[in-house]
This record gives sequence, structure tokens and C-alpha cells, in this order.
Amino acid sequence: MRRITDYVEPILKSQGTSGYIGIYTPAMRLLPVNDPRYSERGGELHSQAHGFLALLAFYEHTGRADVLAAVERAAQLTMRTTPHSRMAIKPTQRLMRVFLRST
Repeated sequence: MRRITDYVEPILKSQGTSGYIGIYTPAMRLLPVNDPRYSERGGELHSQAHGFLALLAFYEHTGRADVLAAVERAAQLTMRTTPHSRMAIKPTQRLMRVFLRST
């Protein structure tokens, strides 16, 4: 359990005031679809989804409310800042909404 906690703690500490949890630097996070750098950052939502699932599994095992709160903040940020017109992410947004309603 210690090894997993040692992996989770830096992720939680990396969450900034915006709530972001992910793999991108601030300049490349959650870019709008019309930004020319958009195609360079592929996989942001995919990597977030897997990271969130891992954190949720950790939460379910430990019951640590701070982990659940961190994932909720990050999911809410992603839903607020991701363009709704992008067809490819609508299923991800729906999944995040279902998750947020169930917690």
C-alpha cells in the first residue's frame, strides 16, 4: 500500500488551484479546438480518464475523502472548460457528469 500511496501523493500535490489533474503544463492544458497547438496535445481527456479511474480505485480502497474531492474538482474543471461542440468528447463529458452525480 505504501508504494501506491507514494505514487498518489505527488499527483494530489500537483493539483493546482484550478483543480487540474493531468499530464500537460499550464500552457498546454485544455486548449480550445481552434488553437493551432490543439493537435499536438492529443490524449488529454484519455489520460485524465485513466488517472481519475486509478485515483477512484485508490479512494475506494482507502476511503480517503481528499482523493475523491481532488477527482471531483478536476472533473468539474474539465467539464467547464472543454468545448461542448467537440463530438469526440461528448461521451467523456457524459461519463464525468454521471460520476459527479453519483458521488
